[in-house]
Amino acid sequence: MQRIGRYDVVRELGRGGMGAVYLATDPELQRSVALKLLHRGDGRARFRSEARALAALNHAGIVTIYEIGDHEGQQFIAMEFLDGKSLRELLEDRAQRPSRERLIAICCEVARAVAAAHAAAILHRDIKPENVVVGVRGSVKVVDFGIARRLDDQSLPSLDPQARAAAVIDAFTQTLQMTPSMLATARGVARPSDTVATEATQATEASHTVFGTPAYMAPEVLHGDGSTPASDVYSLGVMLYECLAGQRPFAAPNLAELILAIVGDAPPPRLADPLEGLVMRMLAREPRDRPTLAEVIRALDGSVQRRSRTRRSLVAATVISALATGGVFWLTRDEAPAATPAVQPVRIAVQEVEAVLATYGEGAIPREVLGDVITTLLREYDGVSVVSTNDLITAKLAAGDSTEAAAARRLDADWIVRGKLDETAGSVHGALELVELATGRVLRVEASGTPNELAPVLAKLAAQIANRLQPTARTKGSPRALAVRLYQDGAPRLTGMWLASRVYLEQAVYADPQLFDAWQALAMVRGWSVAPHELTVQAIDRTIALAPDDKTRDLWRGARAFYDYKFRDAIVRLARFEHDTTLTRAQNDLLEYYLGEAYFHDGQFKRAMDHFRPIVERSNPFPHAVVHAGEYALARRDFDRATRYKLGYASSAPIDLARGLYSEVATTDKSPYNAYAYVLMDTPVPPAVEQAMPVYHQQLHRLATATSSADIEREFEGLWQMIENGSPNAAFQSFQMVFEIMLVHEHADALRKMLAWSAKHQDVLFGHDRFVALAMPITKEPTRCRRPLLTTRADLVADAMEAEVAGDHRRAIEILRGLVDDPATFWDYPERAALIRNLRAIGDVAGARAVCEQLRQPAVFRWAWIPLHRICETLPAR
Repeated sequence: MQRIGRYDVVRELGRGGMGAVYLATDPELQRSVALKLLHRGDGRARFRSEARALAALNHAGIVTIYEIGDHEGQQFIAMEFLDGKSLRELLEDRAQRPSRERLIAICCEVARAVAAAHAAAILHRDIKPENVVVGVRGSVKVVDFGIARRLDDQSLPSLDPQARAAAVIDAFTQTLQMTPSMLATARGVARPSDTVATEATQATEASHTVFGTPAYMAPEVLHGDGSTPASDVYSLGVMLYECLAGQRPFAAPNLAELILAIVGDAPPPRLADPLEGLVMRMLAREPRDRPTLAEVIRALDGSVQRRSRTRRSLVAATVISALATGGVFWLTRDEAPAATPAVQPVRIAVQEVEAVLATYGEGAIPREVLGDVITTLLREYDGVSVVSTNDLITAKLAAGDSTEAAAARRLDADWIVRGKLDETAGSVHGALELVELATGRVLRVEASGTPNELAPVLAKLAAQIANRLQPTARTKGSPRALAVRLYQDGAPRLTGMWLASRVYLEQAVYADPQLFDAWQALAMVRGWSVAPHELTVQAIDRTIALAPDDKTRDLWRGARAFYDYKFRDAIVRLARFEHDTTLTRAQNDLLEYYLGEAYFHDGQFKRAMDHFRPIVERSNPFPHAVVHAGEYALARRDFDRATRYKLGYASSAPIDLARGLYSEVATTDKSPYNAYAYVLMDTPVPPAVEQAMPVYHQQLHRLATATSSADIEREFEGLWQMIENGSPNAAFQSFQMVFEIMLVHEHADALRKMLAWSAKHQDVLFGHDRFVALAMPITKEPTRCRRPLLTTRADLVADAMEAEVAGDHRRAIEILRGLVDDPATFWDYPERAALIRNLRAIGDVAGARAVCEQLRQPAVFRWAWIPLHRICETLPAR
């Protein structure tokens, strides 16, 4: 076998019950990967379960999945290749078996990884030394989530205890080649009577599979009860016992007796180790008697640190003794230098860090992201031990602690970091408190920087924290290694958490400005998160400068034209690669995405979809292309595709609204969609629903529903102050929606004011010339459209508006009908309002009513719908 999918196979690494694992290379990204290839026609559902479980997790201690695909009828997963040995290999290597402290540290890292999986509602269900890989540089990774499942997945039906145990026996008989008699006496459970119908037994065997390796399985699982977090704790306890004792807690000559020992009443042999109490609790028969993973992590971490502190004390005592007895040690130039005395590490827990940033694009940065970036930066300092934000959250939830400080104490932290980043007077300011948990003493660190550039601020804060709490701390490792870690943390979030990804990626390029992969990802995510235009262009220019080949450079030059709103230029630059069969997968993704974007923004929606579909209808869709693909589907009421693409939203509310399910959406808490639903039902929005909307949407609602000139002007001025005082780039969406409402209101003065402001920011506001054209019949001013810069669609809009101004309403109607029949990303309310306006001008009331009928149940709701609907109600009766 030479190739699987796009991967070149190097050699086979091993085989298991589900298939073979190969070492391969990814020729496009030039990295080694591990490929798991499923046996043909076997366990496909379990295989997909593994892919979903792995893809759902993002933790340094869990193997990373890259892709799931098909190869000649067989499924495969491409995942991170781990260069190292399994814990089983290390335990069996008598010459180089790790120390007790190292084994405890490995088990502690496994506990952290499994805790992260539990926090994501996923069980592992097969924790054992074979599924732990220790890298050549010491990293610890948990692998083989092939039998993982979600905590809320009740795969076993509700059966009585004897039936469940019988199902377990059937499963062992089937999957482990056990004879029924070998298990007949296990815990007093007998095999079902031979009178049970063959079909029933076969159904039981088919629907109940015992997952996990028996020696590491919890008693309740062997009884047929469902797996729980406590059963993962038990499996970890068996592994920890084996690491400390050199053997598993239960031994037997055959599988039947092993299972009898595990489910029996006799405890395992005593463990001559200080951790015996913890291990025995982990091996408790009753799940409720076992500790939480947070307790396990705290105990293991504390054990390793206490041992390290003891060693340091012994070293210090030896030095003092030598000085007291007059001992003097001399080193010549050829001898090894004296080791720097070890510094007792300070242990810091990092709480979530809030960010209130008006200019950082759309949305809010998740609170845990800033905390975890600071965690990564602090770990670069020697003498500093850090409890990450995610570990702190996990411990708090698992133990039911009331505060983060309580959880931090349970994790043996000395200090806890808390605070926020704020933006005032054109500056981002970070203010953090360092609270000493033992005394309550509070220290403060602060740093400031330019808006939209958080990386220097976070780096300064981390440096101050390390230096305040560990004055001798110095950074360790290389900037490139730090940058790669930050990039690896940020890249997986490109699939939807754009602002979070941007924070990691900006920190990565700040650490190492030469890291091409990070710049390339940052160029995309800055565009997606509506970063200031100059920052997006900066990232693209750096990507072009660092690109490894000419084709990648040329593709990014096409993307640069797109971000400069030169869509036709972007199409010309990119279209020449359409039939280039030598493009790599990564290059082809860039081509299809940015060429699709250029066509979409140019108004050639069908051609855009020809490029989007290949990259969104595969098992690992290209990020963000699904948004426009979903919007296109929704505008055309293709609900199946809109649902599949998800529109980039976490909620189905937009699709339910387009289906006309107004009463259902109105009863949800999905704001502002529930408010839209009330409007579309022609029902007043309840005060509680309106108050739950963002303030901005409340203002838009009031502007849209205003009827008198005085009310319209008052509401407009309130919104306009917010837009005018904000960042032009961040205010673009707001500008667009307010402009639509004022167009339908036909408020000439407000439109002139908005166009004057837009003209000053044409370099960062896409669509200015379209706005000018749309306003022309209302402002009665000659067009100032820069025709060469108009998109294909906006060119038609300008033609229609010029025809209306010239009195050629039929020509305007002809053009506008074509535009309305080919809706854009969101329904074009200004074009529909212009169509109704021109139909009324020629007395075609029936045609105007037909347009209004389409508006009765819109595919996409915009606040401009309210005044437009009011116009429809003023049309003469038939």
